[in-house]
This record gives sequence, structure tokens and C-alpha cells, in this order.
Amino acid sequence: LEFVIPNPLAPGENVTVIDIVYFDFCLTGNFSYSIVGEADPPDGGGCKDEDDYFNSNEPECSIDLNLTCTDLNSPPNNIRQCSEIPLIENPQCECSECARQVIFRYTGASCPSLPTTGYTCVETVAGLNPQEAQMTVTTVGGVTIFDGLITNGTDIVIQNPTIPGGCVPDEINVVIESGTTTSQSLNNFVTGCSSGNGIDLTNSFGALDFTGYGCGNGEELKNCYTDVVLDTCSENDGTVDLSITKYQLDINGDPIIDLLGQSGVSVPVKLEPGEAFCQQDTQEIYKCVTERYLVTAEVQANDTSAKGCEDELDITFDTAGTGTLSPSSEPSQSPSREPSSKPSREPSAQPSREPSKEPSSKPSSEPSAKPSREPSREPSSIPSSKPSSEPSKEPSAKPSRQPSSEPSSEPSKEPSPTPSFFPSQEPSNVDCNINVTTICQTSQGVSCDNVQPPNATCAIGENITAVQFSYLPGNTCADSRNQQYGIAKCEDIDPLVDGPVLLECASIDQMAELEVTSEDIGNGEQLFTVAVVATIPVGNLPDMINCTILSNSTGVPVPLQWNLIDTSGQVELDLKEAYGALQLESCGVGGEEKVCIRELNMITYLDNVGTDFMNVTLLERILKGGPPVDLLEFVIPN
Repeated sequence: LEFVIPNPLAPGENVTVIDIVYFDFCLTGNFSYSIVGEADPPDGGGCKDEDDYFNSNEPECSIDLNLTCTDLNSPPNNIRQCSEIPLIENPQCECSECARQVIFRYTGASCPSLPTTGYTCVETVAGLNPQEAQMTVTTVGGVTIFDGLITNGTDIVIQNPTIPGGCVPDEINVVIESGTTTSQSLNNFVTGCSSGNGIDLTNSFGALDFTGYGCGNGEELKNCYTDVVLDTCSENDGTVDLSITKYQLDINGDPIIDLLGQSGVSVPVKLEPGEAFCQQDTQEIYKCVTERYLVTAEVQANDTSAKGCEDELDITFDTAGTGTLSPSSEPSQSPSREPSSKPSREPSAQPSREPSKEPSSKPSSEPSAKPSREPSREPSSIPSSKPSSEPSKEPSAKPSRQPSSEPSSEPSKEPSPTPSFFPSQEPSNVDCNINVTTICQTSQGVSCDNVQPPNATCAIGENITAVQFSYLPGNTCADSRNQQYGIAKCEDIDPLVDGPVLLECASIDQMAELEVTSEDIGNGEQLFTVAVVATIPVGNLPDMINCTILSNSTGVPVPLQWNLIDTSGQVELDLKEAYGALQLESCGVGGEEKVCIRELNMITYLDNVGTDFMNVTLLERILKGGPPVDLLEFVIPN
């Protein structure tokens, strides 16, 4: 109370009190502010008034989906995108020396009904088991080169068992058996891979399809089937926590692959800002004919405001290598720059946003459906040019809304016929009457009602001029959650302290001098703003900054944690991401300042609307349901 100046507030005077508070517009929550004021006049009873401000903040979640498709059978040290999978141009088995391996797939089909060339097919009456069988492959001389269980849909690779990398004979005998009574034999089966007249891929030979071969000598294996790896990652690039409720992908619409249903996934998957959830799935494609593939990934999530968010991404590729890894859908064509020369034949389904420049030449056939929202500025008809010659014979049925500008020339002839029945329930207090009104504005004078949660993306391909971090004393490097994989670095040096702490930042290349300003926002919380030392125009942050958190409790700064962060604007950088104990709260980019934690001015007006002097005796506010805070010391004069 040392600042309370004991000068009472005169009638008609007012005093303004500004209370500085902070609110995080990046989080879901309600901002409530209540204030009450009491006053006493020199004589008589006191008076009281109160006011409230309320703002509901509901930022929407944002989830970013990434999808890649790679060939599992890519050459060593050369990961091949699915769009780069080559077509097997020559389907005939042809090797300059010999085939080192030949590959078949088991189908369980019967021998062909027509005569065969290059082999004879013999089988028992009963058909083979279409799912699995036992197969034996021997040379013409009777040497077994394959003997094992075969299943439908898997590669059967026949190689030289005695000489690693040796030749597979051009002529072999094949026996396929299901149980003890069902069999099929492919006798004197000639592959012809070394003769220049080899069998063709995709051809069927009884229960076997020929699907691949390898010539060795550094040549790539030719196989009609290859596995593609679909990697998906969904990142929470918003500012609020979210839970993934749907996560799936498919190839050409079938089958639908539920990524949340895979082993080891705990549903729902919850992500804090900066965290990502990644899944991988392997699918087989057929590349011996030109075929187009469409891979679609979709993710849906719910957030703390229950508004939800989603993302979807497509990759189109084909086995001839003409696909693209860009999203498949194209935007619609741009609108025409000029309006059409002629109006459309039919009216639009909705009215135009603006009225036409010229009035219509004829009145409409029907009146408008609704009256205009605002009254006309001019009366509907012209008043008479002269007043009436005589007063109206009767008084109006109702008194006029406003009193006459001059008092009547004579008092009323008679008093009221009866006294009032009862006195008023509460006598008026003309001595003390206080009016309390509060409004909310940002430090830039913008009404809090007009503040929207910011877009969290700071890396938009443009230079970043400043960043602001809050300090999270419970976050070690292991608690980092950001998308700067392999770029951002963090090192814990000493255990973190509750604060206050110091932050020192520098440019990696020493090309820019940085300054860090600290701001205490109450409850032991600190904000640190990192910017280039004041320049005109505003300088851009370097591509990389390293920041060290220090304790200064003993007067000697002690390093606690070190962070390296990319601030180039070209690498993922989002609000609410955590880099060790530093959480990003704002950034300046593209001429815009994206801010989570804003300084708010709660402006309260105290008006003496009574007829006597008064002393303000109480002014308390309650912020977001917290304890009352005394603001009486800021009431000057009082």
C-alpha cells in the first residue's frame, strides 16, 4: 500500500489500472479474468462493482504425413525409389555364359491340354494341392540340385548346390508331389538360358510359372516380382497434443493395410508437438508387364479441442519407370484473369457477394423475400411543405419518448390523485457509486478477442529473424521432440535446475553476433528471445545456432545443457517443439511474428459515477481461477 496516494476520487473522475498477465494461445484452454472494486465516501455507506473477461482458446491440431516407397531389392549402396524400378525389357532367359539361378513360382496347375515343346508333362489323375507340395529337381545325369517344400506365392530358387555361383544345367527333370498318390513330372525340361533360345518369363509350365533368372558376373537379377517398402511417418506439427485414430495405406485400393493394427502398436497413439509416429509395411509388386500402382496413405487424429485433423498422400509409379514420387493429384486450373465477355445464361445458385454497380432497368416481378437489415436513411415519403393550420383535436395516445426541450409554461393544474403506494425497496445512494470495467488487449493494442492461435510452421523456406524459447527444467536431451533428425544436437552437461537460468547463443560460423534477452513471466517461468544484434533492416538468424543453458546460482555461470538448432528456415522448425530443455514459443519469419505466449494488458477503468468523493478501498483480480491478487497499490490517485 506504500504507493496508495490518499487523494479521494472526485465525482466524474476515473482511474485506469493496467495489469500485465501472460496467456499461451497455442494451447487449448480458457482465459478468465475477474476483478472487483470497492470504495468508501467520506460519509455514508460504501459501494462495490465487478467485471469479468472470458476468452475460449481452441487451436486446431495439425498432422503432417510423409510417405516413401523404395525397392527392397535395390542394388547395394543405391536405394532405388519405386518410380525407378525398371521394366524387364527382354522377357527371354538369355545369359552370355549360363544361368546361375532360375526362379519359379508354384501354382498347383495341371499339365497343359495341348502338346508341349521343350519338355513333357506327366501327372496323376488327381490334381496337386494348390497351396503346397514337395519338389525335387535333378540333372539329366540324376544329380539332385533341389529338394524341398514349395508353397504358393513364394520364389523357388534353383542353384548349383555343389559349386557356389556355378551354372544351372539347361536341361533338368522336375517332380512335384502332393502326398503319396498325387504327382506331376516335367521331364527333360529345357530352360535354354545359355543357348540364346531360352524360355520366357511369365510362361507357365504345368504347376510352375517361370518368374526370374540370374546370369551372375555382376548382372542384376531379373525377377518378375519384387518387394517394395512403404515407409510412413506422421508428425504432430501443431501446438496441441493429439491422438491418432486412423492410420492406413493401400496399393491400388486393395488391400487396406491398418498400420495401427500392426504388432506392438498401443492404441490410441498419442503425440506431443514435434513427435512423430512411423510405420513400415512391405508389399509385393509384379514388374514383368507395364502396370501403374497407386499407393495411398491416410491419417486422422483427434486433439484436445475435439476438432480433429487429417492428412492424405498419394504416390503413383509404374514398372516402366515413368511414375513420379510427387503427390498424384493435380490442382485445378487457375481461374481466368478477366471475367467472361458475356454473362452466363442461367443465374448463379447463390447471390453475388457484392451488389451490381448499376441498378436493374426494370423492377423485379416479386418483392424481396425479406426486408432490408438496416432502415433507409431517408423517409419513404416527402413531408408536407407547410405545418397544419390547426393543432390536432386529441392528444396523442402515448406520451412522447423524449421530454420537451423546454419546461411547460405552467405547472400542472392538479396534483396526482393519490400518493404512491409504497416507498422504493432500496433508497438510492447518491453519495457513492463506483463503476468497474475491464478490457483485454495485447501489448500491441489488439483486442484479445481478435487473437487467433498461430500457424506452428516456422520453416517456410524464408529467413528467420528471431526465435523465442521457454525453459523446461524437467527436459533432458532424451526428452527432445522435434523433426530435425540428424541435424539438431543436444548434450547434457550437468543436472538442470529449476531456475532462474542463463542462456547464451552464438552462430556456428561466427558470421552474425547474437543477443539473448530474458523475460520473467511469473511462476518461475522464463522466456528467452534470440536475435541478431540490432541492425537496420532486421538481421536474419544464421543457418545454425548453438545455445548453452547455464546456472548462475553461485555467481559463477555453470553450463548445464548444450543445443545445436537449425534456424535456416529450410529445415523443419515448429512451435512447441522441444530441443532438450528449450521449447520453441515464437518465431519471426516472412514478415510475420508467430507467437504462442503473449503479454496481455488487462486494462481496468474505475469511474466515480456518484455525487461524492470516494476512496477506493479494494481492487482484487482472479486470473484463471487462481488466488486473488491485490491491485490496490496501482490505484493512483486514490
